[in-house]
Amino acid sequence: MRYSAEEKMFHFMIAGGMVLQLIMENWMQRPKPGETITVSQALFFGAHEFIGIALLVIVMTRFMLMIGERKDFLRLFPWFEKGGRQSLMNELKGTLPGWFSGNLKDIGEQDFLAKTVHGLGLLLALGLGCTGLILFIEISPKETLSPLAHDAMEVHELMGTLLWVFIIAHFAMALYHQLLGHKVLQHIFWVEK
Repeated sequence: MRYSAEEKMFHFMIAGGMVLQLIMENWMQRPKPGETITVSQALFFGAHEFIGIALLVIVMTRFMLMIGERKDFLRLFPWFEKGGRQSLMNELKGTLPGWFSGNLKDIGEQDFLAKTVHGLGLLLALGLGCTGLILFIEISPKETLSPLAHDAMEVHELMGTLLWVFIIAHFAMALYHQLLGHKVLQHIFWVEK
């Protein structure tokens, strides 16, 4: 799969920001009524909120730019089109056995599976950003959680776990492709001639 400069920029900003968010969550603590937290926990929580809002803006910008270009949108979400769904299913049928036998094909220009994985990651980032925004608006250090904030927090934490799984699996598959000689890391990190 070949990536444009715009795709690489969004990929690095979103992926880098999401990984940073996941790492920071280990040291942050949300202020709760009647509890004291350390200065560092409060700083990490504030940074988590700030970076989260910035990431939501970046993800929303990415969606707006894609929606303007139907072709770009369907590249990441092929299931919205009958031909895309069929191509994705055909690729899964042809590719799945190679995952386990070491005969994984090189990523080509029409790699519907890889594009779908990126689309799912973008949806996960959007979901995390939206639930995080609800929490940012709803949570007050002096009040208990509203039902909306409680539900948003549950979904946000579940999606955070799913993001860990997604990132690890995504990175592992990229390394697997690289080890098979498909040079995916060069396509992502270096300008190609």
